[in-house]
Amino acid sequence: MKKIWVFLLGMLAGMVLLFSILLVRAAIVNFAYISTMAQLRGGDEPAEADLKNEINFFPEKGDCISTKQFKVSEVIGEGAALAKELSNKYEDLESYYGMTVLFISEGKHFYDEEVIKVPKGKCVRQIGVYTYKEYRDNKTVPVVEIADN
Repeated sequence: MKKIWVFLLGMLAGMVLLFSILLVRAAIVNFAYISTMAQLRGGDEPAEADLKNEINFFPEKGDCISTKQFKVSEVIGEGAALAKELSNKYEDLESYYGMTVLFISEGKHFYDEEVIKVPKGKCVRQIGVYTYKEYRDNKTVPVVEIADN
C-alpha cells in the first residue's frame, strides 16, 4: 500500500512541475511577443509613419492581379488595410484564404471584416510592395488599389 502512495505522490509532483514549467514558458513567450510588437510600432510613434517607410511604390502601376472580392483582416492605419482574397464561394459560404494584399486608399477608413468588392470593369492593380514583420518572419505582400481594367 505504501508503494502506491509513493507512486501517486510522485505523479502529482511531476504534474505540478510540468504545469509550472509551462506557465513560466508561456509568460516568457508572451513578454517577448509584447516587447517585439512595441519595437515594431516604434514605441510612441504613430503606426502610419512606419507604414510609409515599409512601402515601396513602383515607378509605374503594375498588372491587374485579381478581380475577386477581398475581406479586411487587419487595419494598419488610416487608408491602409491588409485583406485576404476570396478563395471559395459556395452558396452563402465564403472562404478567404487567397492572396494577402495591402489596400491603400487615401481618406478611406477600413474596418475589420469589411468585404471589399471589385466593381465590374475594374480590377485590383498592384502599385508596390509592403514588407512587415509578423512575429519572427518578414512578410512581403503586394500593395494594391482598385483601378480600371
